[in-house]
Amino acid sequence: LGWRAIRLCLDQPELFKVQLRAMLRAGVGHDLRVMFPMIATLDELRQAKALLEEARREVGSAGQETADSPQVGMMVEVPAAAVMADLFARVVLAPETLPVGIVTALVGAPFFLWVLRRAKSQAYW
Repeated sequence: LGWRAIRLCLDQPELFKVQLRAMLRAGVGHDLRVMFPMIATLDELRQAKALLEEARREVGSAGQETADSPQVGMMVEVPAAAVMADLFARVVLAPETLPVGIVTALVGAPFFLWVLRRAKSQAYW
């Protein structure tokens, strides 16, 4: 995939956190939704979520308000993400948000239906 999208952001966390902090401050009083692009591995998703939480703590420790509980999702743009959709959904979503919340995390109607069928058949939900 090269050095772009989420990989660029994870390699330059300070630059990425500037953007995340801005979104968190601008999202006060709004339904903030953050969708991470070009996620290919669970580690990339976990790192991005950790940086979002770190940015949230930084904004709060500076005495500024942050958006309440921003929803986090990811774009399913690479084959690896499509194949591991059930694993990504467990990282992105809280179990109580299924099945409605899965639309926020995963993009594409046919793909959504496949993931929903698969999620309902899994005992870990």
